[in-house]
Amino acid sequence: MRGVDSVVDQFEAEADAALAAKETLERHLANMYALLPAMRRAKKGPTAIERLSHGLIPRDTASRVTAPVIGTSRKKAPASES
Repeated sequence: MRGVDSVVDQFEAEADAALAAKETLERHLANMYALLPAMRRAKKGPTAIERLSHGLIPRDTASRVTAPVIGTSRKKAPASES
């Protein structure tokens, strides 16, 4: 049963490494999102942001999150009365 124990240990090690990588990714993504307003002020649009983030931040998300920085955010439509 040596092989079974070895594969279980290896699997657990891979799971631990994956969780650590996921936490690191989430931390870096949070930092990237915090930099989005500055990216727009640096004249980088949503397409450039998507490209520079290697697709981690989609163009539509970059556009929506940074719209207030460049003054293009849409006003919410008034709720219609029934």
